[in-house]
Amino acid sequence: MNRKIRIITEGEFDSDLLKRLLLTHSVNGAKFEFTVAGGFSYAISLARSILMMGQTTLILVLDTDTLELQGIEEKKALVESYLNASVYSENFKLILARPEFEIIFFEDKKLLEKMLGKTISQEVWELAKSSPRKNLEYLMGIPRKKLLSKITDEQIRLLHKSSLVREIIDFSNKSLKHNHKKVA
Repeated sequence: MNRKIRIITEGEFDSDLLKRLLLTHSVNGAKFEFTVAGGFSYAISLARSILMMGQTTLILVLDTDTLELQGIEEKKALVESYLNASVYSENFKLILARPEFEIIFFEDKKLLEKMLGKTISQEVWELAKSSPRKNLEYLMGIPRKKLLSKITDEQIRLLHKSSLVREIIDFSNKSLKHNHKKVA
C-alpha cells in the first residue's frame, strides 16, 4: 500500500516548518516527502509532472499572495485548470495559504504573544495578518530561518491545530483510507 505523501511548497521555510509540524505527529503511518519548488511557476510545473506519473498522493501548498477573494479564486482556478486537478481528485490536494504560509502564526493570538514574549494590540494583530511573512519577522525581530530553531515543542503542538495544517492532515488521512480500500 502506498503510504507516501508528497508535499510541494514554494519556499524552504514553508517546507521546513511543515516537516517539523508533520513529522512530530503521525498521520496513520504516512511517510511525508517534501519538495521545495523555489517559486509558484516551478511548483505547479513540478506538480503537473508528478500527477501525470501517477501513483503518488500529492499536496501542493501555495501562497495566494492576496486576501482579495476574486484574486484567490482566480489563482485556484488557474492552478486547477493547468493541473487538470479534477482527474486526480482522490490523490491530489491544492492548499492555498491566504495570503502567505506564515498566516498559521496569526490564527492564535495568544500563541503568537507567547512566542513574542509580549502582548500585541488587536490593531497590530489585525494589520499583521495582511502581510504575515514580513510582519512575523518584524514582530519576532529575527529572520524566519532563525525562528524555526526557537519554536518549542509546545508551540509546535499548538501550530499543529492551525487550519492549514489540519487541512493537510485531514486530506492525508482521507487519501490513505481511500488507497487502503483500493488495495483491499
